[in-house]
Amino acid sequence: MSWQDILLTIVTAGFIYALIPQIKDTINYKRVGINNQTLIITFIGLYTSCIVYGSLYYWISFAMTLTTASLWLTLFILKLKYKQ
Repeated sequence: MSWQDILLTIVTAGFIYALIPQIKDTINYKRVGINNQTLIITFIGLYTSCIVYGSLYYWISFAMTLTTASLWLTLFILKLKYKQ
């Protein structure tokens, strides 16, 4: 495990922590305050980053970024579900 993998993991954990209240609010208020363009670009970019991290054998960063990308995809799906 390299220092880059550790640093990327810590930063990505912060992103996950920041997204949890957004998802809770979305479920509670049935409203996503983020536009579709932002949601789509973000989750596609994060899934692409997963490919890069996997190719570099940064497996912890890969897993954390996969989680973050999936949370962004969840927000997008919730936005579609709530027809916004």
